[in-house]
Amino acid sequence: MSLVIAAISKDRKRISACSDSRWVNSEDNSVVYDNISKIKKKNNYTLIGFAGDLNKMKPLYNHLQKEFPNFYDWDVNKVRDESYKFLKENQSDTIGEMHFLIAGFDENKEPHLYTIVNRNGNTWKANLSSARSVYIGDLTCGFKLDKNEENFDVVIKSMKNCIIECSKVNPAVNSEITQLNLRLE
Repeated sequence: MSLVIAAISKDRKRISACSDSRWVNSEDNSVVYDNISKIKKKNNYTLIGFAGDLNKMKPLYNHLQKEFPNFYDWDVNKVRDESYKFLKENQSDTIGEMHFLIAGFDENKEPHLYTIVNRNGNTWKANLSSARSVYIGDLTCGFKLDKNEENFDVVIKSMKNCIIECSKVNPAVNSEITQLNLRLE
């Protein structure tokens, strides 16, 4: 499975997400796309990321586009709630696995990292904001955030290096990295 990693800076004013760029068919492990962005910045305060079954991701993404047609409607908490509701109601009985990341700042300028996993009829969500980092997809990657690191560029480099190392052992991950950033102004 793919790899998407996100982290919150120590000063809690920046969020960065990095991902590989390969989508693999979950049925036969064939490469479908080798240069696709799995993270999308929806506005200056919210970004989303996907890993897993493309057939599960597309309906959720299309639903969110319809639910939040305006650029600034993409609020991190609203997107989390609507995504969880949609997956519970519409994809609970489908085979396959999808991991979904919602990262951003709320109206009080607090950073959030949320994940939702939908796997073979079960859907659950997690709030990882206090951990300040999360990875979805390849759960064996073992990314560890150095919570004492002041330089967020070092954290970002560590996320990228983790993806590169994972690509050496996991054929579902490549070393073509996409990076998106959010910053409080």
